Amino acid sequence: MGSARRPSGPLAGEPEQVVEEMLDRLAASMTDEPVESLAVLRSMLTHPGASDAASEGAARYRAQLAEAIPAADSGVRAALISAVMISVVLGRHLLKLEDLRDAPPEQIAELLRPCLRSLTGTDG
Repeated sequence: MGSARRPSGPLAGEPEQVVEEMLDRLAASMTDEPVESLAVLRSMLTHPGASDAASEGAARYRAQLAEAIPAADSGVRAALISAVMISVVLGRHLLKLEDLRDAPPEQIAELLRPCLRSLTGTDG
């Protein structure tokens, strides 16, 4: 697993690279989630402007991810990956699920890796 830096830019590359980039981004969000990102997450469920902004960003992320997945159903796979990643961040930072909140980012990434590899078709 990479460092806990905050990777940026579009997701691109071979599916294996994309999986590792997603895990790096997730680890970074678990260690140093900016307050403004949490505010958007909190308000996206009730405020239309925040919801629209989050939806647009998520759609771009899913499109980049789908592009990297070599499968006919890449859109569904990208949507599932996106839902898993969002759920982890919500569970850790907003719901503060005790075991998830206290787990080291490296452990969470290691546990998620087989799931993400399966969804991107790189588990074979």
